Amino acid sequence: MKAAALFRAAADAGNATAGSYLAWCYFHGEGVEQSCASAVEWGRKAADQGDAEAQFLVGRHGYGLADIIARRVIQRTLNLRLSS
Repeated sequence: MKAAALFRAAADAGNATAGSYLAWCYFHGEGVEQSCASAVEWGRKAADQGDAEAQFLVGRHGYGLADIIARRVIQRTLNLRLSS
């Protein structure tokens, strides 16, 4: 939780890399409640601020980060059902 809080503070201050890491935290639910919407929001902000990794994802998928996240959530749900 501490890392996510530090990433949030740095991202709020305009640090694009921290915003990208914060998007990852939201996507995976590490230190914060998992939120696809927040992951997309912070990923887009990081891309707009010049973070290369976030730009790659946004550019590759045409701002379709929500689709990527939705597919991963569906896959994770299927994996949980198959392993039960």
